[in-house]
Amino acid sequence: MSAAAPFAPQERCLKEPALLVCCTEPAGGESPRLQRLVSALRDAGIRAESIPAIRSELWVKLRDNLALNPISTLTLQTLGEMFGTAETSGLITAVMAEVDALAARLELPPLLPTAAERCAAMASSPQ
Repeated sequence: MSAAAPFAPQERCLKEPALLVCCTEPAGGESPRLQRLVSALRDAGIRAESIPAIRSELWVKLRDNLALNPISTLTLQTLGEMFGTAETSGLITAVMAEVDALAARLELPPLLPTAAERCAAMASSPQ
């Protein structure tokens, strides 16, 4: 089994869903220990990536969940159906943009992909 190939963090949310193990040091940053862990996981055939700033990754996950889960639950629509109508896709984009604004107000690094990029990727992906 070959090791999983790394890819840029902003591409992670734009690709088709797959298991990805994100590894980090408690204080952030890179370390030889972290690199050994990621290498061992990849050697075992697990997609793994070191994330120097896990807080931003968690905010991206939070943003997506805050926007998608309640709207999907209330409308009983799939992702494709939600992005197929202007009303729900507009609402999703607005909620995600609000979370991006909150993250900026808290002086976090910009969330990548941005709300607009994430919504565009979800709207264009086959459902």
